Amino acid sequence: MRVVLLVTAVAISLVPQAASAQPGPASSAAVEPSRLGLPAGFASWAQLFDAQRPLDEAATRIEDAASAHPGSGFTSVTVDAAKGTLTVFWHGTPSKAEQAVLDHVRHQGTTVTLVPARYSKLDLDRQVALIALDAAGGAERVTHITKRPDGSGIEVGVAPAPASSARTGAALGSSLAHVQAAGRDVELTITVGSNDRAPGLSRESDTPAYWGGALVRYSADSYCSSGFAVHWPQDGNDYMTTAAHCGGVWQTYSNGNFTSTMGPGTPGGTGYDLMFIRTAGGTAGRIYTGPRAYSSGQGSMPVTRASHTHVGDSLCTGGAATGWHCYIRASGPTRDCRAWVAAVGLGNCFNVEGGITTVANQLIAGHGDSGGPVWTPINGFDQPNSSADARGLISSRPDGWADIPCGNDPVFNQPNTCSTAVWFTDVVSAIGPWAASGMYVKTS
Repeated sequence: MRVVLLVTAVAISLVPQAASAQPGPASSAAVEPSRLGLPAGFASWAQLFDAQRPLDEAATRIEDAASAHPGSGFTSVTVDAAKGTLTVFWHGTPSKAEQAVLDHVRHQGTTVTLVPARYSKLDLDRQVALIALDAAGGAERVTHITKRPDGSGIEVGVAPAPASSARTGAALGSSLAHVQAAGRDVELTITVGSNDRAPGLSRESDTPAYWGGALVRYSADSYCSSGFAVHWPQDGNDYMTTAAHCGGVWQTYSNGNFTSTMGPGTPGGTGYDLMFIRTAGGTAGRIYTGPRAYSSGQGSMPVTRASHTHVGDSLCTGGAATGWHCYIRASGPTRDCRAWVAAVGLGNCFNVEGGITTVANQLIAGHGDSGGPVWTPINGFDQPNSSADARGLISSRPDGWADIPCGNDPVFNQPNTCSTAVWFTDVVSAIGPWAASGMYVKTS
């Protein structure tokens, strides 16, 4: 086993953002966000996302073909909307059926580059499951697990043992049996992780039918954001999603200024930072857009579909505390195994996706955005047929990234902390256990 030890420290400053004291009503249409971070070659964010959508659809067809083939050597697929290409990492040779799908995608005009990968997705998934067993506790423990998109190995964050129990001269991770076992089969990079809980990346007077991207609260001293509306035919109820780490299961949730009672928080499922708010007044397939809560210029957009995210995708976040940000690039799936995850009661590790700003020093989420929507626009932002593709729910700042100051928060007018990177929950995968009995993301 070759183990590479990395210690990463990130310190970023940001010009503080002033809090607004006056609420502004949400207009019926969204405006296009700032072009900050827009890649060269695109005249607008709408044009970029229009170019990205068929690439995502093609990538999903390739993933589905691999999933249908036992023992597939498929590893991952990366989207590059600026170049109009897909890069597919593959261990070995595709089967005839898989090759037929690759050829069909190419025939439809998409450039597909097949790159040899050291390991397949199946190989890496087996090792990730093994490593996750070392997230249960102990002097040393796993804090995150990330498969490299190119299939070259796995990156593992390990929180060092306290000085009182550390073995002198022992290598980081040497006491973790499953990490050591995985390291005999795949290339591992071990980084120094942290068990500290990242501040929750928790608009103000939402009413039935409730929309995503609004402030939600069950106590006077905390707040989070709503994500996407879902419906469960099995019990006939409408629910709103948010982050499990926000807490408040079986507590009564309200809107941001406590003028509308939503309903009780109900548990999510093991493995995802997800909980539900069961609403008596109902929910709608729509999200808030534009600036943060208690700001003028807010808008909204209908949700018309829900889908998975691929490495390289451009994304938007839209939490209530910091508003929307669309200069984000998906960095791939990982597992958040920090100690606080187990405290939520949904397993030792959360499955999350990564997103990183494409503009230096620019925040993409902050405290109070937790549970808020991650999405991509369809047909632009301000057209009559503009809508949102639901991708995920904001979870937290990634392990190894530093907090940055970002002015005062919109609720308590106290100094807030934000991040230039985010981990988020794939909403389609997270509701999967309920989808089997009919649950779906509501659309308009």
